[in-house]
Amino acid sequence: MRKVYFHNDKSIDQNINTKRLSEVQQVSEKQVVDINKLLNRVKIDQKNETKRKIIFYSSTVLKEEPIVVTAAETYQPAFSPDGKEVAFLEERVILKVNNLATKETRTILEKKYNYSYSDGDQTYEWSPDGKWFLVVYLPYNRWNGDVGLASADGKRLINLTESGYECYKPKWMMGGEAIIWFSGRHGMKSHGSWGSESDAYAMFLTQSSYDKFNLTESEHKQFKEAEDKKKKEKEMILEAVTEEKTIVIKEKSDECKDCTNE
Repeated sequence: MRKVYFHNDKSIDQNINTKRLSEVQQVSEKQVVDINKLLNRVKIDQKNETKRKIIFYSSTVLKEEPIVVTAAETYQPAFSPDGKEVAFLEERVILKVNNLATKETRTILEKKYNYSYSDGDQTYEWSPDGKWFLVVYLPYNRWNGDVGLASADGKRLINLTESGYECYKPKWMMGGEAIIWFSGRHGMKSHGSWGSESDAYAMFLTQSSYDKFNLTESEHKQFKEAEDKKKKEKEMILEAVTEEKTIVIKEKSDECKDCTNE
């Protein structure tokens, strides 16, 4: 049987380096770990984890319900952050949203704003608060995509980049207060053909996010400490309010019991 001694968070093999072992403080029997038992436990855990993973795709009874029933092609769905709505593409380029409660569907981005060559070449992403979509679209009937914001109610469409050159792969960052994307507007390019060098760009949608980005290391440390303090104070207030409500409920419950006893 192979054993390992644990001392000061370091393991020492019993079969090697006996000199080092003699220099280490004597350990008790409780600190001796049977490797075979450990391995068996790991194997059991791995087996159970494997069972949990295969439950879904090995199921024989699945209940599937279509969210949107239409003769048009629909694909590339994405749940809203609150899980109450589902965005999807219809006829490959029309961005729509379906409300799961009302079953109503509304259009966010019309067909005229995009063209699809292949699966997955359309870009859209919910904002963290669920009020906007970050999209790539063709605003001026020309073959150069711009990055835009489309409101989740389908009523507003804002061109953020207006570059005249290809802009693509936008992503939200800083909790939805800024975006990042790629563009060939300032890279070397072939105006008579295809291809260009692209750079990564960032755009700040709020003054606070821009100010935060420009903080020095020491300023950011102070900012983080202040934010942590505010968070802790909020948690303490919430905890106090919750405790007070619990006491009130308990007192009312005791009063009801007394009334019943009378």
